[in-house]
Amino acid sequence: MSKNTGYDNKGQYNGYVRNNDERAEFDFYATPPEEVKNILRYEPLVEGNIVLEPCCGLGHMIQGIDSYLIDNNLETKVKVFGTDLVDRGLQDGRTVFGLDFLSDDYPFAKKADIIIMNPPYDKIEEFTLKAFKRANKIIILARTQFAESQSRYENIFKENPPSRIYQYVDRIACYKNGDFSKKQSSAQSYSWFIFEPNRREKTTEFFWIRRADKL
Repeated sequence: MSKNTGYDNKGQYNGYVRNNDERAEFDFYATPPEEVKNILRYEPLVEGNIVLEPCCGLGHMIQGIDSYLIDNNLETKVKVFGTDLVDRGLQDGRTVFGLDFLSDDYPFAKKADIIIMNPPYDKIEEFTLKAFKRANKIIILARTQFAESQSRYENIFKENPPSRIYQYVDRIACYKNGDFSKKQSSAQSYSWFIFEPNRREKTTEFFWIRRADKL
């Protein structure tokens, strides 16, 4: 009997069912904003960039981008917007809810230069492949084990290896259902994966990165 993942046969994100009682609904684990700002120290934004966060949750990644832009006097020179399937009550004027990034009729296809995301891990392959079609650069926070598996090698890494991988020396925590008031364990190893789908080179540079509070 096949498991109901909440996606139809086009890979659409329509009514995700939790794997078990311990997982966050819709696999929502929020990224600490300071870690977004951290990776942008190494992968800087520049004037004129249009940046999309397609599974923005409560906007924590966007908060990190905003902080980076303010520090670098780019807040009026880079456009940032987000979408998400689920409306969690974020009202920032730049986020549109009820939009399925994996669907064929996603309205913001090819309207961003850069996609930055921490997608639901059980559909990270689908999110990555869609992002390849919708931006020139993709910045993904994922468990380090994203680099494993025969399926991901054949479908992603074989033809489109990351340009760069930043492996965390320290453990970071992503927060279940975006609740930063509850201390989370740091059992998972995380990395940032940087993809540039249109580049000719097939090599990957590997770096180490320290957690923001360890800098």
